[in-house]
Amino acid sequence: MRARRSLFGLLVLTTLCGIIYWLVPLHHFDFVKGTYAYDPRSDAPSALILANRPETFVVQLLIGKIQNGEPFPSKALQNVVSIEPTQVVVFFYTDWYAFAHVTIKFTYSDSTTNNEVFRLKAPSSTIVPLLVVDLSLGNEFQPLRDCFLESASTFYCPFPSEITNPP
Repeated sequence: MRARRSLFGLLVLTTLCGIIYWLVPLHHFDFVKGTYAYDPRSDAPSALILANRPETFVVQLLIGKIQNGEPFPSKALQNVVSIEPTQVVVFFYTDWYAFAHVTIKFTYSDSTTNNEVFRLKAPSSTIVPLLVVDLSLGNEFQPLRDCFLESASTFYCPFPSEITNPP
């Protein structure tokens, strides 16, 4: 009887682990760095980490700028003919806000390409305190109004309530 109970418990545990693995692909996680990374061209992000996809807000902002005739990035010498998000990295060990780094590939009219990183905050998330760090789950990003050059190839995109005081 005891062996049956142990076997049943093992079966339940194995099934539960399989369901969790199916819902949350662990190969996207780096628990040492506290990051969750995915390729938006081929991967569907985990709903456990993301309530929505941050790359959609960056792409919306960039398409609006390009349609308004604004060169983007401002240092661009050619017109942008396409933009494509190629990687999203969410930093989920946090003490306040989770951050996402969205890498966008720009293709210009002269066929050259350039990758730029857009850093944005998730102003809405559920913080789960752990022993050493806090884990940010269900991160929800908001539409963006603008992005500001932060370093050579990184732009900071504040959420709308921060826009009055850009960095």
